[in-house]
Amino acid sequence: MLQKITAVIDEEMEAIRASRIEMPQILSSTLWHKTGRVRAMGSELFRLKDRRGAEMILAPTHEEEVTKLIGAEIDSAKALPVRVYQIGRKFRDEPRPRAGLLRTKEFLMKDMYSFDASVDQAKQAYEDTRQAYAHIFNRLFDWHHVPALVSSCAPTWLEATADTGAMGGTFSHEFHMEDEAGEDTLLRCQHCHYTSNVECATSHKPSTATYRTSQDLSVSLFQGDNGLHAFVYGSDRQLNPLSLPTGYQLTPVANDLSAQPMEIWVDTDCTSVASEEIRHAVQQHVNSFPTPFYVPTDCPVHTKSLREAKAGDVCATCGQGTLSERKAIEIGHTFLLGTRYSRILGYGVVPRNATNASQTREPLQMGCYGIGVTRILGAMAQRASRAFTQLQAAAAPTSKKGKPRAGFVWPQHLAPFSALILPATSQHLEAAARLCHALHRGVSSSSTDGTTSTFQVPLTDMALDDRIHQSLGSRLFDADLLGSPLVFEYLSAQMVH
Repeated sequence: MLQKITAVIDEEMEAIRASRIEMPQILSSTLWHKTGRVRAMGSELFRLKDRRGAEMILAPTHEEEVTKLIGAEIDSAKALPVRVYQIGRKFRDEPRPRAGLLRTKEFLMKDMYSFDASVDQAKQAYEDTRQAYAHIFNRLFDWHHVPALVSSCAPTWLEATADTGAMGGTFSHEFHMEDEAGEDTLLRCQHCHYTSNVECATSHKPSTATYRTSQDLSVSLFQGDNGLHAFVYGSDRQLNPLSLPTGYQLTPVANDLSAQPMEIWVDTDCTSVASEEIRHAVQQHVNSFPTPFYVPTDCPVHTKSLREAKAGDVCATCGQGTLSERKAIEIGHTFLLGTRYSRILGYGVVPRNATNASQTREPLQMGCYGIGVTRILGAMAQRASRAFTQLQAAAAPTSKKGKPRAGFVWPQHLAPFSALILPATSQHLEAAARLCHALHRGVSSSSTDGTTSTFQVPLTDMALDDRIHQSLGSRLFDADLLGSPLVFEYLSAQMVH
């Protein structure tokens, strides 16, 4: 199944002229220290030392290495654009591995990297890759071949705006599969279909939500390099950490507090609250510390969107729809990196329009684009298992008791094998082998409405279960777990079910 998923990825990457490469899994930490990602990723990095004491890491991703690889070979804008990708094992010391393949310490991932000479060209590469991702997920999530009964189990994918996180860059998008087992929360507009991770979603408060006095407000206090910063927002809301202003090196105030300059930041939803009430709310919060002080009346006041969006809010994009909450599993992520890595590592090109007098190199404009291959398989397995359970519940009488059978219902283009042949005894092995070759050549079948169709299965996409020392019943249970769309039971030379 992993081969079938990667084959789809290979085809769509080739369509946008990306070349497949191989990257090492054990990396020197030198470049990672230079970009600051050793500190940013912290305990998620698997770190080790070689026999000479040099620090190494197990690769969680390859931005630094691929920047050096391509940057060292490119000295002119005429050699651009470059698009390369790899599909390989990655490693992260996840604190809470869960749900089989959904979150693991070792996983299979596709990463593509784009290199361009200008911002506009980099944005075009980003859009080309987003379109390629749409093609990939449309193909992988095409489950129209499964029975109509389980159509509700067919996976759907969504694209959402997202935070760049430790990867850095200008902006990013996440790709998700909707599922209650997901760890991510998405907010989606029912009117314009705006979709965003809750961490960076924007919205307007409902008209019914009003704030009038200090009792309607919450305050969070942070220490910055230029003094204290008080953030004021509605008491029915949560402060969004991603909304905090940058450049102040902010850390939450725990216990110790001293009189010092303060800036007040007011959420845009609270601008109708009188300034006296806002200052009163800040003073009340300061008074809750062991060493309170008087908040000056001349503190600078700024207005900024501070709170997290939530279900029931009005969509900020269209101003008409209402946001609803959905749980989802992240299966892909794209980042427009800009010069985040090329500038630090010192790789660039001379622009095409540069004069002889000006040969200054400009940093490479980059993008990176990931797809979790094993996570896609794990996410789809959740749906395929539910589909099997639905089919079993519909087929078995409600009064029948016993241990429920486990299995999967896979679409033909993803199943481990499209066809499975089960000979009942050793006497049927030769006839079953002939059936395999007949399926390879093509077999015609008639439906109840009188129409005839022909289907063909390559030999490499079918399995012959020759474990005749086991009972047919036990092998049928294994067939359920394999999830092949076509299962042929060879009971006699003339009878196939």
